[in-house]
Amino acid sequence: QRVAPPDPGTLDPVLGDLARAALAGAGPATLTAIGLRLRSPDVAAVLDEVGKTRGRPRWRAGAAMVTAGLGGPEDRARALALLRDLCDTHGPEVLDDRQQLVLAQLLFLARADRELTEVLPRLSRIDPADAALLRTDLLNPARAGDLADPDAWAERFADPWEGSGLLRPRVQPAADGHLFDT
Repeated sequence: QRVAPPDPGTLDPVLGDLARAALAGAGPATLTAIGLRLRSPDVAAVLDEVGKTRGRPRWRAGAAMVTAGLGGPEDRARALALLRDLCDTHGPEVLDDRQQLVLAQLLFLARADRELTEVLPRLSRIDPADAALLRTDLLNPARAGDLADPDAWAERFADPWEGSGLLRPRVQPAADGHLFDT
């Protein structure tokens, strides 16, 4: 089923050309880029529908990216649900590097700490340094998540400083939950 190209008068010339190219046969990456640029739930819906009806997980992952990019809490929840569904059906390996990172960030924001801890080793396209930062953030006592551990967090937080030749900070949470350097 063909989709009519958007009215070029509603888009700037570059985006109009990209939209026509995507609808003429370019892949989900182009439509995802357009959807992110326009912050368009309509583009997300097209990506999701094509992904569902044609069994193409990359299209559905693009829909999740555009939906997450809309920015609202409901949008992030819908994007996370879509990414969870993709992971349940195809495994997280079907996601590209940016999609894996967005999945991890959405799980973190949703406070799905245990789920993030379980899936993180399978997110092989996430840079190991980013994964280490996420693991550190999960321990942060100021976040008050399920895995909060002030001592483990302080140790892990200070490691990169010392590894870079800087003085190792000693950080403790104050009674009011704020952090201070001792």
